[in-house]
Amino acid sequence: MITMACRQNQPEHKHVEMLQEKPSLVVRLPNFQLLEAAGENARPICPLPPGTIVYSLGEASSFTTRLQIAGQVYEEPWLLVEMENGAQGWVYAAAFARAEAKTGNSDAIPLHLRLDALLGSALNAQLAAYLEGFESMRSAEDLAQNLEHGHRLRDSITAVLDQKGVSCQSLRWLKEAIPTMAPHLGREAKNCHLFLDYRSYLAKTPAMPGKKARQLMEIYLAAFPEDSIEYFFPSWVIQDGLGQQHSLLGKGIHYQMLEKLEALSNEVGFPPGELQRLRKALLNDILNHSVTFWENQESAAAELGRILEKDFNLLEKREKIALRARLQHFENPEQYRIQFDHRSGIYQLE
Repeated sequence: MITMACRQNQPEHKHVEMLQEKPSLVVRLPNFQLLEAAGENARPICPLPPGTIVYSLGEASSFTTRLQIAGQVYEEPWLLVEMENGAQGWVYAAAFARAEAKTGNSDAIPLHLRLDALLGSALNAQLAAYLEGFESMRSAEDLAQNLEHGHRLRDSITAVLDQKGVSCQSLRWLKEAIPTMAPHLGREAKNCHLFLDYRSYLAKTPAMPGKKARQLMEIYLAAFPEDSIEYFFPSWVIQDGLGQQHSLLGKGIHYQMLEKLEALSNEVGFPPGELQRLRKALLNDILNHSVTFWENQESAAAELGRILEKDFNLLEKREKIALRARLQHFENPEQYRIQFDHRSGIYQLE
């Protein structure tokens, strides 16, 4: 890497032509410098006033740095750039961000460089394969497999963001980089949690043959009916004013969801991964011993009884046995420490 003062001498015409083949970046914000190395403590080469044009050399730091600039929090990598006079160095990516930009990438900062620095090259490669698969979906089977991939990837990316303590505010460009996912504040309002945005999938289903794609999307729309974006609490769970979550068994939602899953599971050759994931989530909301119930004992027991009476084919034998045992436990909630009727507020009086 050449390190030199940012002289104002006239650059060679051939050199300028070669640079112009590379992505150009315009410094938008004040008080930035060209540095000898990536990192805020690196030695400065020269100042980069707003309006300065530099050219990306396609390399970013392997890490991001969190900085607060003009009241905005940024989580950005350092980009290797070159000036027209041949000076090369590193610049914090936020230097090229428009102050008024809502997405944070109208400045043409290469998204793949940002993602590499934020997630690591291996996870970013998985993300690229997933997004490529999303764009190439042609059938309900493709849709199911891509959703399954997306849910796994969402967990991996969220774990990285959580480990780094990254906030959504500092990643205004993330929705643009991953259009199939929506960033939300974590439960403790500190970190950034990703959720699948089912609207992006819904937009692709009309071109898919048959009814299976629409059936699958209807399941997700029923699970997250408010805005069709995944969240911490699906439709069969409610959060009370104290931030505690409770099962809505007794409202008929579990039964209806199992009916939708059953109809799709009967389709020959349909990938089972997503159906199994949703089935397990529904059953866990009934069988987990830490679950509390929003509805009263009679309502919850009545819906569980309907589920057993229906004898769903998609439920395994051991799951049906567990549900029958749970129904028996419902008859003696004190012995099994089962709390019903949280909607009444009686437990808040204790």
